[in-house]
Amino acid sequence: MLSKNAVIRAVYQVGGWIFCGFFVLITVFNLLSVLDVFISNSITQNAFTILKNIEDIENWMPIWLLPFGGFIAGLIYFFSSRLIKKNGELSFKRDSSDRLVLSHLIDKKIVLLVLPITIGIVVILQRFRVVMGMQGFDSPTYLYLGESVAQHGLSTILQSTKPLISLMMYVLYGIIGDNFELFGILLPILSGIFYILGVSFVSYKITSNKTISFLAACCAPLSFIFIRLSYDLYANLMANIVLFLALLILSRIKRISESNNTSQTILLLILTTTLFFMHFWSAVVFFSFSLLFILMLWINSLRKTKQRKSKGSGRLHFKLIVLYIGLVLCILIIKFDRVLWFLDIMVHELGFFTVPESWQWIPASEVPIVWLLSLIGIYHISKFDENYAFVVSCWIIYLFTLPFITGYRWSYRFFLLYPLPMLTGAGIHGVYEKLKSTMNQNSKITFTYRKVFSTLAVLCIMSTMLGETVVRAYIPQFTYRPTQKQIEQMLWIRANFGFENRSITCIISPKKLPAYNWAVMILGQWSIYIGDLIDLIAEKFYFNCSNSTDWSKQNIIVASELYDMESSPLALTLEELSENIFMVKKYQFGNPGFETGDLSLWWVKGEGVVTVQSSIVYSGKYSCQISPQANAYIYIYTKGFFPCCQNYPVSFSCALKADENIAHSWIKINWYNSTKKFIGASWSTDFGGGYNWSVKTIIKTPPEEARFYSIVVQFGSTNVSGNGYVDLAINQ
Repeated sequence: MLSKNAVIRAVYQVGGWIFCGFFVLITVFNLLSVLDVFISNSITQNAFTILKNIEDIENWMPIWLLPFGGFIAGLIYFFSSRLIKKNGELSFKRDSSDRLVLSHLIDKKIVLLVLPITIGIVVILQRFRVVMGMQGFDSPTYLYLGESVAQHGLSTILQSTKPLISLMMYVLYGIIGDNFELFGILLPILSGIFYILGVSFVSYKITSNKTISFLAACCAPLSFIFIRLSYDLYANLMANIVLFLALLILSRIKRISESNNTSQTILLLILTTTLFFMHFWSAVVFFSFSLLFILMLWINSLRKTKQRKSKGSGRLHFKLIVLYIGLVLCILIIKFDRVLWFLDIMVHELGFFTVPESWQWIPASEVPIVWLLSLIGIYHISKFDENYAFVVSCWIIYLFTLPFITGYRWSYRFFLLYPLPMLTGAGIHGVYEKLKSTMNQNSKITFTYRKVFSTLAVLCIMSTMLGETVVRAYIPQFTYRPTQKQIEQMLWIRANFGFENRSITCIISPKKLPAYNWAVMILGQWSIYIGDLIDLIAEKFYFNCSNSTDWSKQNIIVASELYDMESSPLALTLEELSENIFMVKKYQFGNPGFETGDLSLWWVKGEGVVTVQSSIVYSGKYSCQISPQANAYIYIYTKGFFPCCQNYPVSFSCALKADENIAHSWIKINWYNSTKKFIGASWSTDFGGGYNWSVKTIIKTPPEEARFYSIVVQFGSTNVSGNGYVDLAINQ
């Protein structure tokens, strides 16, 4: 007959192996889900028929029983091990060689490099299975940076907000040329590899632990943050490594103050400068945080002025603050145009102390287990470097506070600066260490059993992250590719006019071409205008990449796939250059008059009656009858505003008719500035009354501030109500 302890041991062993079995099942399910994304063959399909056909499984076992069953088995394992320990039958001698199975391979640097990089490439390639070629809204601008430097010389690098990135793109452009599809595939892969290796390096500098460094590198591509960054925010992705390293150096400020180690201070300044030259706005966010952090340390040191060390640390903190402010002021002066641009958009994209709509996008899209592991990671990292854990905690609080303070429209980008991979890798290592510690203290199992169990736990977590990441790796909304016809038209313009030809302005409508950065890449920043032709003439420049040179001296080009000419309020005289590609020779007043059969395009003001009728016309189907009351005036004026330029006189013609009871008739042009504020008017001569159909013309030069105009036709009667008629013969 079996003893009580024998039964407990048997239950313990069965529970432990079932627990491991569930780890294996979950890991297999996750890996099969990854394989299913990449492979569609009979082997994979058969495996899914047996293991992952959810509809069949749910007939006898709901799928949620997998994690629930593992949890129950884990409880059986835990309590039975406690009972065995209580009966005094546990004797376990720790084995110094007890490590994660992969730890033995980590000592070989080739594995440390190959496995995380392979995971990153697998995640990135998923999007190219769906669409082979360049993707992402900002991706084309990186090829433009490289080609722009190649065309205009290395001096243009300093004009960019990302000088170091521009230099990298110049090197990459020199290798592969202007093949934008190949460029769009290689760039996310290369920047992803840089990011993974950088995470491994920074993680090792934090913990001096190769296993954590390896796990952090593996976790680097296994998050939605990596997916978003690797789509088109490559500068941000690579700059994050410098940012993470700068946070590490910042965490050593206390150590610096105690030893007066100026080399670390200089390193922090160098990293901050590097960050400014890689990604300007990430550097601004980091600088504001680091300045607040150092200021906090300085104030704290002033409270302890009685201690000798505190005096030294206070002086060093003060010096560091002064150096920081001086450095950033120099950089901001160099990049003063970017500061002005930022201040200009603040009105539109910042709403202080409001809740922005997009703030929860990244937190909600990330796999919950990643956030949980990152929290565990902060606690685990504190065992290696308590100062770093404190700084990172402050940094995370700072990032989560910024969206609500600034109300920034694209506030989700603050969360892209979250040091997720190091924390996630440390979190997995912390879970592993906790499991190992529990087994060491409460188990009598063999060394092999411990290795298998701990390794399966890590594989289960990472395979879950891999499966979730690969499924989310393709974001259709972030593809941002023009149609093939749009690409062909842009390539034709480039082939015939060259790259960044400043003598032309190609009009790009964001509604017609949402991925308008492709036009920047193919035609050049200074050869395009993003917006409507009417806005170009009014000299409105909404986008940073719009040509702001004197448009009146440009050859204006429009293409059917890039600009919606039919919806334009202007009537255009075009010279066809190629099929559906034109050069604008003349733009005209585009109001169709009264041919709509109503007054939908006109306002009426004054005393009298205005009707659209078809019995008395000069040409066309309709004319407008204007009947002012006795001794009164009435006029009509256009609802639309039409563009003008000081170099081009405005000419307007229409056919007028007035009976004997009309005493006065005029044509007037109202002038408006760029904000459409009325600034004055120009009148024609008084045409009087009592005349038959006659074409009347007004030609006036716009005032200096004028950017728009509207047309007014006015009639005044004698002491008897009269009738005037207007039929538009539109010429400008």
